This record gives sequence, C-alpha cells and structure tokens, in this order.
Amino acid sequence: MVKGKVHRVKDKKKLIRRYSIIPYSELEEILKKDDVAFLEGPFKRQTVWKAARKLSSMVGKKVKAERTLLRLPGGESLEGYSFSLESE
Repeated sequence: MVKGKVHRVKDKKKLIRRYSIIPYSELEEILKKDDVAFLEGPFKRQTVWKAARKLSSMVGKKVKAERTLLRLPGGESLEGYSFSLESE
C-alpha cells in the first residue's frame, strides 16, 4: 500500500488547481483496434466510471476500467487506469 505525503500550506495562494482532460478520441481509437488503453494520472473513480460509459457508447461495445500500474522498461511504474473491451 502506498502512503501519500502530507504537507502543511499556510499560504493558499501557492496552491494551483489542476484539471485533467480525458482524451476520448485517442482512447476510442485504441479500443476500436481491440487493444488495451492506459490512462495515466490521478482521476477520481467516478470520473473514470463515467468515461468508461461514454467510451462504451462511442465504441459500441461494453468498456471496463480498472485501476492499474504500468511497468516501464527501467523498472519504474506509472499509476492510472486501463480501459479494455469486456469479454462476452
């Protein structure tokens, strides 16, 4: 289990809000080729669930999303979600 670090912030002006945009067209292209797509980044589960629903309607087949780690050749790992077509 990975623990997050906690930092005390006394000046709220130092915080920068960050919004992530899901690249639906890229994910759709990969899924239509019947491959698995990996989306890197911290996303809320609700956002990923809604993305899977939207991708299901775009592709025409049921898409499932799972929280996964992608291992890179150097031994490093990326945290994110994988999207794949559900087997029937």
